[in-house]
Amino acid sequence: MSLIAREHDVNANLVFRWRHQYQEGLFGAVSQSTTLLPVQVIEAPMDLPQVVQPQTECHSEIAVEVGKAKLRITGAPDPQTLQFVFQQLLR
Repeated sequence: MSLIAREHDVNANLVFRWRHQYQEGLFGAVSQSTTLLPVQVIEAPMDLPQVVQPQTECHSEIAVEVGKAKLRITGAPDPQTLQFVFQQLLR
């Protein structure tokens, strides 16, 4: 048990405690048919995905006065809507 602990850079007392807790069933029911598989921990490269910054909210304002008509648009309207509104105002 000590060799295994030392090999994996874990305190031997901790391994003994885990073994005892396992045998007491603290990690679930103990089954004689359970097969433990060898595990190897390796350091993997830390290629983290690029964080996409959310677009800042647009707080623009457009004010148009044509004759007696007044139009105020705030926020970020889509271009097609703006084109339609301007075409109608300028007729």
